[in-house]
Amino acid sequence: MNELATDITTDKLENKSFVITGRLSHGRVYFEDLIKQNGGKFLKKVSGKTDYLILGEIIGSTKHFDAMQHGTKIIDETKFLEMIE
Repeated sequence: MNELATDITTDKLENKSFVITGRLSHGRVYFEDLIKQNGGKFLKKVSGKTDYLILGEIIGSTKHFDAMQHGTKIIDETKFLEMIE
């Protein structure tokens, strides 16, 4: 587990799935850990089963395009962190 992630676990993201693209303030593993610790599921690719795409500063155009095609909610890092506060 990433040393920056907290050991607290919740169910705030239960039944929600997330994909990450772009550069965030911490490494990807940090956000993967936060998703899992809060009951969410981390996915590597966007599909019809993806609830949220967390969009970083330098976006991967394929994931962003796929999210738009599937109607996936696109959020930034700040919005994601608000979800687990």
